[in-house]
Amino acid sequence: RILGEAYMALGLLHEKKEENDLAIKNFNKAVETFKDLDQTVYINSAYGEIIRFYMERSSINKDLENVIDNLINKTKRIIF
Repeated sequence: RILGEAYMALGLLHEKKEENDLAIKNFNKAVETFKDLDQTVYINSAYGEIIRFYMERSSINKDLENVIDNLINKTKRIIF
């Protein structure tokens, strides 16, 4: 179980450093480790981190899309 927790911690660390591929890789390793140990509660926790990770990225992407759309609309109104 400690190994799975270590993978979770590494995932969070990589996420903080914006090393997203490594973050997801470690979250997935945590899931696999917890599955091998039949640790249902920890499996759910690891999947929860993965879901949270993607939901936060999705929110950031939507915000970025809104900013881009606003810039495009403002640019369309400029007379050259």
